[in-house]
Amino acid sequence: MADHRASPRKRAPNVGLLDVWAVLEGGSKKYLGSSLLIDVSRGGIAIQLDKAVQANTKLWIHNKLFSQCATVRHCKNLGGTFRLGLQFCTFHNAPNAGH
Repeated sequence: MADHRASPRKRAPNVGLLDVWAVLEGGSKKYLGSSLLIDVSRGGIAIQLDKAVQANTKLWIHNKLFSQCATVRHCKNLGGTFRLGLQFCTFHNAPNAGH
């Protein structure tokens, strides 16, 4: 299967967990849990989360090294956990993640 990404992804070991929030209508947010960062590129990341998230959902992802908004492009069931492909995005008013 061909990789059609604009920039290649690189493994991201030892980055730690990312906290993930869904960004709701009006900019409020709902905490979804902690996720494992799988890989990263200039345009997006892949994370592993304990729950499914619909494509096109806006997320705010954060840890002590990383804080970014992203859009879910796909969500794959791995049998108990889910791998999400996220594309970085921008908000006119980024939600305050409390950090």
